[in-house]
Amino acid sequence: MSIGRAEGVSIGGANATCRIIKEMNANGIPIPVIAKCVSIPEEKVETILKG
Repeated sequence: MSIGRAEGVSIGGANATCRIIKEMNANGIPIPVIAKCVSIPEEKVETILKG
């Protein structure tokens, strides 16, 4: 796999994770649960939700 393709896959995965986080939050799932489900710190979830 080329470096450009690997970066594209990585960015695509990050975008999907952001969409999932925002959708979970919109459905009333608490931030600690979201963080645990997507395996990232709560602070990062909060940053994504603010952005």
